[in-house]
Amino acid sequence: LGIHQLPRLEEWIETRRLLWERYDSELAGLPLMLPDPPPASMRHARHLYQARLTDESPIDRDGLLDALHKNRIGAGVHYRAAHLHPYYRDRYGLRPEDSPLATEASNTTMSLPLAGGLSDAEQARVIRALSSALGRG
Repeated sequence: LGIHQLPRLEEWIETRRLLWERYDSELAGLPLMLPDPPPASMRHARHLYQARLTDESPIDRDGLLDALHKNRIGAGVHYRAAHLHPYYRDRYGLRPEDSPLATEASNTTMSLPLAGGLSDAEQARVIRALSSALGRG
């Protein structure tokens, strides 16, 4: 399957770059920490656009995800700190406060839609829903 998709790889990377840059521009005023730009020497696939809520956010990450899902926007969680997974928590008696920075990142990070087929109108809808849920729209 993958070998037949390789000829489209450059197009997909370019499309995700444009979506990424639009998110960077349009979300800059929201209470979010946006991803750092990749170094100029790196070719980034931009397969996930992860943003973190800041302390100024009027809503927590799960509340924001719920608001987006109610608007039929498929944002998600792609990072859970290892010490919060049941296996490590139960086997080693780990608690959220044992790794506070990892816990905070785990509780505030979300991934926004970034598929190559995402239209300008769909991305604008994501941005409007984020702005509204974060009290800026």
